[in-house]
Amino acid sequence: MGVLCLCNVGTTDILRDGRPLPRPRDDGATLLSQGKRLRAAREHDGDSDWLAFRDSLAFPIIAPVLDHIVAHHDSVSALVLFATDQDRSRAGDEHWQRDTASYGEFIRWWLLHGADLRPKVGKIEVKKLGGINPSMYDEAYECYGPMVARLDAPEVERAYVVLAGGTPACNTALILHSVRVFQERCEALYVPEGGGPAPLNIGHQLVHHTLRSVIEQRLQASDFAAALALLERQDYHSGLCALVAHAAHRAEFDFDQSQDSLQEAYRRSADRPRIRAFLDGLGDPLGPLRREALAALVVELYHNSRISFRLARYAGLLGRVFRLQEATARLVVERLHGVPTDDTKDRTTLGRFIESHPSLKAFLTSQPHEGQALRWDKVNVPLLMALIQYALEGGADRGGGPILGDEELERYRTIYDLLVRMDSLRQLRNKSVIAHGFRGVSRRKIEEQYAGTDLFGDMEHLLDALGIPCQVDPFTPIVDFVVEELRRAP
Repeated sequence: MGVLCLCNVGTTDILRDGRPLPRPRDDGATLLSQGKRLRAAREHDGDSDWLAFRDSLAFPIIAPVLDHIVAHHDSVSALVLFATDQDRSRAGDEHWQRDTASYGEFIRWWLLHGADLRPKVGKIEVKKLGGINPSMYDEAYECYGPMVARLDAPEVERAYVVLAGGTPACNTALILHSVRVFQERCEALYVPEGGGPAPLNIGHQLVHHTLRSVIEQRLQASDFAAALALLERQDYHSGLCALVAHAAHRAEFDFDQSQDSLQEAYRRSADRPRIRAFLDGLGDPLGPLRREALAALVVELYHNSRISFRLARYAGLLGRVFRLQEATARLVVERLHGVPTDDTKDRTTLGRFIESHPSLKAFLTSQPHEGQALRWDKVNVPLLMALIQYALEGGADRGGGPILGDEELERYRTIYDLLVRMDSLRQLRNKSVIAHGFRGVSRRKIEEQYAGTDLFGDMEHLLDALGIPCQVDPFTPIVDFVVEELRRAP
């Protein structure tokens, strides 16, 4: 089933002696009966009556449409004729007589058995629009939906939709559902009176604008990977696509690839001064992150956690909360003790610092975690929290002076308390698939487990206590700009 043709049957789809028939329901049935009789009688009575009957008929819409499709595809895999078949008691005799169900049956018979030169059409099916008023848009739309949907199959390469014949409501319903189901595979044809089929761009326009709406929704939900795939599918400007790719990679913490996409966006937008100006305004958004600045990472984790929440990716949210907790603890320890905590570069730096600090070492030794003595040969959250706690309890630096003055004590205690509160999610994370277990994660479970009342409110409070501005997230300006550019496009 490579090529479909979908066509509404109208009251002018069959002409007899160049004129429409006045009562399509009865006249169509008469044509079918007469055609079958004359065709069967050819062997006994000769061809004259049959030829006269044949030559009196014309099919001003379906015949040129099939010729057009066959010229482009060699054959039509299936022709589907949609014909009206109202309830007589509801429609009244006049409108009921103008139903085209009999026309559909006659056209089907004619193409299969009546025409001397049968066009290259495979399956021909008549679908009757029973029980609806074909002038009512809402009824037509509801009726066509399931019928068109059932026509789709992986092997359908092209679906031609004929926007001629039929009522405006039926033609509207047919094209809307055909675009919905077949998308880029849908092509609309119009047959003007006395002319040949003319391809219309309406199908592609509907697909384009529908997908643009979906792209906007995905961007506003921060689902940048999905938005990017649709942008590329619709062949939007490559500079705009590269800008969204920058956001997609940044959302996955791939800052190097994100930087490459940002540079690619600049290279590709030489012909788009608006994009260039926007990129210039971004400056160097990834610099601190690529230099592995902890304060920048904490802010990034906060905004990224919000993205995970919006997309209902709750397991990923727990991972980001843990990383924010750990990065914040590292940042605080480095501020309080003046020692680097990055054990990926030198595992011995923090350990040597603790060994050279007798009072700190004694404090840590007295602070077991879950029944185990703390170790400092590897940096982890329990060790970092104990290092903060030492300062909060009046611990001295190596010179014997207090680490925290009275004016700073309250601020760092707030930070510590917030980190402890976030640690209430640790068991939920550890039992999930992102750590050591198999348990699922949901919003309800997070809200039940979290000791605070507002996780993101606590994150904002944490950033404020750290003295880190909680500015607008880095993705919002990109989303706003790209959406504006999409709406400016034709």
